[in-house]
Amino acid sequence: MKKLKLLKSLTILTLLASLSGHTLAHAQQEAAVEESTSQEATDQKNIDVDLPESDLPMADLMKEVQAANQEVRSVTLENKLTIKVENGEAKKQKVANAFMDLLYDDHLNLQGGYIFKIQEENEQNKFTQDLLLPTNVKALYTRDSDNPDWQKKEDYTDGSRNYQMDPDFHRLIDTIVAISDDFSVYEHDDLYIIVNNNQDVDLFSAMQPHYDLSVTGISPDQLSKGMFISFDKETYLLKSLQFVFTYSDDTQYLEINVGTTTNHFNQFEQSDFEISEEGEVEYEPKEL
Repeated sequence: MKKLKLLKSLTILTLLASLSGHTLAHAQQEAAVEESTSQEATDQKNIDVDLPESDLPMADLMKEVQAANQEVRSVTLENKLTIKVENGEAKKQKVANAFMDLLYDDHLNLQGGYIFKIQEENEQNKFTQDLLLPTNVKALYTRDSDNPDWQKKEDYTDGSRNYQMDPDFHRLIDTIVAISDDFSVYEHDDLYIIVNNNQDVDLFSAMQPHYDLSVTGISPDQLSKGMFISFDKETYLLKSLQFVFTYSDDTQYLEINVGTTTNHFNQFEQSDFEISEEGEVEYEPKEL
């Protein structure tokens, strides 16, 4: 059986983190950000891993993945984006974390959700929270570090618009299926893992709308690309998606590192997102 030999330089560390990781309860989220610096120090170690190639054809895997994930009506996504830029002696890093509880209707449209975001830049942490209400008041409420009280930002009660959120679970699944021909299937414990086998495929454009990616001064086709996506062997549900895009020359270095992990499949109901009085928002995130 063929194996994929992965020597960690940038990408295997994040794959292993996503294989063993889990979504944090919201009470732990700020602590998770504080721990990110020490975790990255641990991540710099070299790790040598063999992934055996699976006998399952990609087309068969994607058929099962599509069928299983179309049944998802609610899910928690934990997203982390890290951007590192080095230009001579100057170094800059941006870290953003987002924890998203998402609720879908039977047409797979986003019906409601809770989004908690923390952005770390220049040693400063800023948070925002959004609550998309699907029940008695369909509206977007928001608050942030500078404005801690919930405020109604947009009203959708006339039904003129649907909620939009990126990454959207079901649109992400559609993209994974669309690009899967340029991936190979491997196995690790209770997971199927697909790994890109083609540097020519435009993974940047595929992921850009889901994670609002951008680069300046270079073309996306100059990026080196590594992507790992894992699915549960028993349920075929998406477990994690991880990609690292890098560019370097004699004067500069760029690294875009993005990871998404999933949890709490089909555990939310409309009643989990409530508003009892105008301006008073009630929401209890799921605990593990």
